[in-house]
Amino acid sequence: MELEKGVVLKTIDYQENSKIIYILTNSGIKSAIVRSAKNLKSHTYSYAQPLVKIEFELKKGRYIGAFKILNNFNDIKLNFNKLTNALKIIEICYDLGDHISDKQLFFDFACEILDCINDAKYNFDIFELVFKVKILYLLGVAPVFSKCVTCNTTVNLKGFSLNGGGMKCYSCLVEDDFIYPFETINELKILYLTKLDKLKLMINNNEIIYNYEKRTCYWFYRTDRFGAYNEVTQHDTRRQYCCRLHSRCRAQRHSA
Repeated sequence: MELEKGVVLKTIDYQENSKIIYILTNSGIKSAIVRSAKNLKSHTYSYAQPLVKIEFELKKGRYIGAFKILNNFNDIKLNFNKLTNALKIIEICYDLGDHISDKQLFFDFACEILDCINDAKYNFDIFELVFKVKILYLLGVAPVFSKCVTCNTTVNLKGFSLNGGGMKCYSCLVEDDFIYPFETINELKILYLTKLDKLKLMINNNEIIYNYEKRTCYWFYRTDRFGAYNEVTQHDTRRQYCCRLHSRCRAQRHSA
């Protein structure tokens, strides 16, 4: 009997004592029913939880039969910050897992990132950013870093255009272009183009250090901490924006 590997992404209650679990596998996201999953004394309770890597067999196409726990990610679950990073990653996997064509590569990549977070002693937060950047490739997004996306020139580049999806030169700028400076894009370029094995060495050697202020500068997602990107002008540096936002919050507290 050959068991299939997967990572439990999400669970929902089903009937009185069962759960439906959603599992990321090398063939996509699968759902299955786990009986007695809400009973603390049941042997099925241990794997009917998010963030557990298992081997399993589906009976009648919908019920979990034989199973084996491969990794419970205990170090992640004992560290609040690690757990926050990992839960964001499995949420992305749940939302995007069926929209990625190379499901084997996506599954292997997600498992490797979770293993990195689980095993890391420090700088583990950066792996969440690595995951978010590199998943762009699997989604078919290819930022252009080496030339202007409009005229293909490699000289007089102003910065990265969010609307254009790549670098732009001074001649091709338009009024509604949102331009990110080279300092920000160099960080994104390193994470996007460098292979994961090399990135792990760089992180372990402190060549890449996680910083909450830098976390706001990546162009591909909305920040939770500092609000939407449309509040930033192209002339702002990260420090200027953070200081301006801090002053605004302080003024609001005083007025309240």
